[in-house]
Amino acid sequence: MSYILGFSIGFDSLGYGYYLPHHGTIVIGDSNLIGKYSQASGLLILVR
Repeated sequence: MSYILGFSIGFDSLGYGYYLPHHGTIVIGDSNLIGKYSQASGLLILVR
C-alpha cells in the first residue's frame, strides 16, 4: 500500500528564478529540470 501526498508541478509551469520553499522531498525525473537560477529547499532527489 502506498500514498501519494502533495502535488505535482507540470512541465514548463515555473518561471525563471522561481523559489520553492518546501519542507519535504522534491523528486525531479530524468526528463525534468530546475532552471539555472531557481532554488528549492528541503530534500532534493534527482532521478536519472
